[in-house]
Amino acid sequence: MTIADSVPVLQARDLTLVYPNGNGGLRALEEVRFEVRRQEFVCVVGASGSGKTSLLRLLAGLRRPTAGEVIFEGEPLRHPRRRIGFVFQQANLMPWRTVLQNITLPLEIRKAVEMGDLRENSEYKAALERQQFVQARLGQLRQRLSKLSQIDVALIPMDKVGLGSRVVVFEEQSSVTETYHLVFGDAEDFDEGHVTMSSPIGRSLVGRAVGDEVMLRLPNSVRRLRIVELQTIHE
Repeated sequence: MTIADSVPVLQARDLTLVYPNGNGGLRALEEVRFEVRRQEFVCVVGASGSGKTSLLRLLAGLRRPTAGEVIFEGEPLRHPRRRIGFVFQQANLMPWRTVLQNITLPLEIRKAVEMGDLRENSEYKAALERQQFVQARLGQLRQRLSKLSQIDVALIPMDKVGLGSRVVVFEEQSSVTETYHLVFGDAEDFDEGHVTMSSPIGRSLVGRAVGDEVMLRLPNSVRRLRIVELQTIHE
């Protein structure tokens, strides 16, 4: 092993990511730290909704962390780099272009920028970003519709917390009432109070009924919650 191989090419330094939800924020990642050296092959394993995609977006420079930083090749990562590849869960392809045309699109854009055609064209850049967002959103909606079509609503309990439930809990330590709405684990944009079924709070609530007390164990604390109100998907 050379000296270059022993130096980390990628470092996650206390990465924390919080999605705003009106209840103090949904903490997707908290103080994640690790290093990756050259020639290493690393896998991130976890349940759906546990923050794998959020972590990868931070490591690719596609999103800024709430706290902490990513170091790539010795420098803070603040935006995407050409030396970092990222494969999205959805195809994100332009349907009016052929397979080859989709593959060569980044080269076309790069060449146009180098020729000066796009450097000052903010309207084109805005339109391109909007197109990418729409395509990604359509892919997410298609995936979600596919999952929804496979759900048997009859199997979701009528008196216990499940998918689609609206749950009101009372936290004893702070005497605060909070409201949560359980959604799919593939959600990336959360409305106020939305939590995924596979998140820590989601796992602790699923299968519980009004009056039940749950212990939510977090990395730095333990919260004691009592379910005071429940509205299931059937209501």
